Amino acid sequence: MSRFFINNSYYFITIPTTRHIKFFNSPEKKSLILKRINLITKKYQLSDLNHSIISNHYHLIAYFKNANIIPKILQLINGTSAFQLNKITENKLPVWDEYYIYLIEDEMLLQKVQGYVVGNPLKHNEINTLEDLEKYPFSSYNKLIKKISRETVNEFIKSVIEFNDQTFISKCVNKT
Repeated sequence: MSRFFINNSYYFITIPTTRHIKFFNSPEKKSLILKRINLITKKYQLSDLNHSIISNHYHLIAYFKNANIIPKILQLINGTSAFQLNKITENKLPVWDEYYIYLIEDEMLLQKVQGYVVGNPLKHNEINTLEDLEKYPFSSYNKLIKKISRETVNEFIKSVIEFNDQTFISKCVNKT
């Protein structure tokens, strides 16, 4: 499928696994994706890229000077991670499904999507608290905190991810 991209823009990208199978259900397997994300971040100088890796999908949000590289970077991440996963698991199924991509056109939406991306491990119960998120190596939560502030990032997360546990909510609001 051919897509039209706008340069000098933020894009939010979601890449699900085939049938949402939890192919990446261990730190070793998630590292296959993380290594590729780190590689493309350096190779394509994507300094403003945030991510989260979940057992059955991953998210990216990044600013692209040249947005036409998006299909290439996804091929580099998906192709290599699928090849490596298949090697260690003897999987015979396709690993990745069609990706979803959204142009981010304003600052408020950017903040919400950044919160959604870095907080996604909480949404999918891969971890339970913000303390866990700080230690979770498959989200760029800490990178975003360094850029803008813990309180602001936690507010971004709270604006898009519902928490039922009152103790957890107070940790989100009060931790500085």
